[in-house]
Amino acid sequence: MIITEKSLRIGPVAAQSAQVVVLPVCMDNILSFAAKVIDRASGGYISTILRRGLLPKNVGGVLHLVDVPDTVARSVLLVRSGEPSGVAAGTFQTLIQVVTSSLLSTTLKHALVYLSDIEVIGRNLDWKIRQIVEQANDSYYQFDDFKSTRDNPRFLSEMDVGFTNEALEKSIRETFSQACAISIGKYAARKLADFPPNICTPDFVVDKTITEFAKQKNFSVNVLEPKHLLQLGMHALLAVSAGSTQPARVAVVHYKGGSQRGSSPDNPVVLIGKGITFDSGGLSIKSREAMEYMKYDMCGSAAVFGVLKSVAELQLEINLIGLLVMAENMPGGNALRPGDIINTMSGQTVEVLNTDAEGRLILCDALTYVERFQPRAVIDVATLTGAVSIALGPKYTGLFSSDESLVEQLSAAAESTEDRVWRLPMDPEYDRYLDSNSADMANVGIKQGGSIIAACFLQRFAKKFPWAHLDIAGSACNESKKQGATGRPVSLLTQYLIDLAGQQFPKDLHSIISH
Repeated sequence: MIITEKSLRIGPVAAQSAQVVVLPVCMDNILSFAAKVIDRASGGYISTILRRGLLPKNVGGVLHLVDVPDTVARSVLLVRSGEPSGVAAGTFQTLIQVVTSSLLSTTLKHALVYLSDIEVIGRNLDWKIRQIVEQANDSYYQFDDFKSTRDNPRFLSEMDVGFTNEALEKSIRETFSQACAISIGKYAARKLADFPPNICTPDFVVDKTITEFAKQKNFSVNVLEPKHLLQLGMHALLAVSAGSTQPARVAVVHYKGGSQRGSSPDNPVVLIGKGITFDSGGLSIKSREAMEYMKYDMCGSAAVFGVLKSVAELQLEINLIGLLVMAENMPGGNALRPGDIINTMSGQTVEVLNTDAEGRLILCDALTYVERFQPRAVIDVATLTGAVSIALGPKYTGLFSSDESLVEQLSAAAESTEDRVWRLPMDPEYDRYLDSNSADMANVGIKQGGSIIAACFLQRFAKKFPWAHLDIAGSACNESKKQGATGRPVSLLTQYLIDLAGQQFPKDLHSIISH
């Protein structure tokens, strides 16, 4: 990553150094706080350049100056930041991406940015810190593990983030540390999801990734093999994997950061991740176009892994269980068939009408399994339906829940992180479309409202605890070979856990501060 905890710089601008310093300039050539300092040190050099009209007037326009006299850096990158009264949140995110892209196009290795000087309408300093760290690291990410040569070599290896308000140093450091931890989680989620399916199998995720990770402080892992799944009665999960040579496996990762004293320790939050490492659709096989991105059908498990990574960095005072439910959905001789009736761990039976609606089948057994933990809340994360991406596009994750308190908590976390959710209805009228003449329920209903009906299916197995379902089919990855996995909703879920643990961002940053 390009920004880490070591990247924070707090203090007078003149005391810092880098190869290039990034300075915002508002409309009408109004200089930001740091830009004024550099301009005075250079004898008005920057002001002179601006008067000549060399910096583009459009928001996001950049101008790279070299050999600026008496500065803290060899060069200066000016960026047009918008009106001095403030810019929209989305514009601020774009400016971070523009700056990162501009720096990556150079051969410079070390940059210092003063983007927190930009005013953002309705947003405070802790929000700006989070966005600078996350957006820059997201822009820096590229998956090239299997390339013999890189398409875009990355010379830039350090992007320091400058702040001049020393009175808030402790709070800035705490916020910055949280933002870096979330970036680590997002990076881990993206990396795991981007791996090719011939390598990223259920065994790879469980043995090479989760088992090694869970050796850290406060972590442990229990792996459920097929024989354990059979003993538990998780027949729905086993049925999905029956057509593949890759056996289904479940990693149950325990993080014990909360109270463990006495007979009633803090009940855990449980996160369940759908982990179909490749989804051919089974015998209800997908078209070629639909199958192209099906290595990303394990983004739910990847996101849960990312959250666990962030929690490991933060060492939150909370008890957490992450379930990574791993399988492959393939059309083999033993594959699940349309028309089959299968038993679930709950004792309910399901008539399978479409083998490509497999995610809900592996999740229903997982929802029943976690009852034993007496969870305070259960959130499943899944690339469950194409319908949600059609309804909401890539910006919003579909949120389903009948628990108002949990909806409120998740919505608040989504608002503060810009990892957006949109709540969709779960009226009983939708649930009736799952009725079956031959079993307790079918695994699909009518085509209309497909994401809602899928959520209703899961709700039938989630009646013993507060529960929410996040359908990330639209938000988990970009359908572009250049972009791949997004790492969502790691930011949202980590912030939810931070809030739940009572370790919110420092209160003294909650006013809007320019520097």
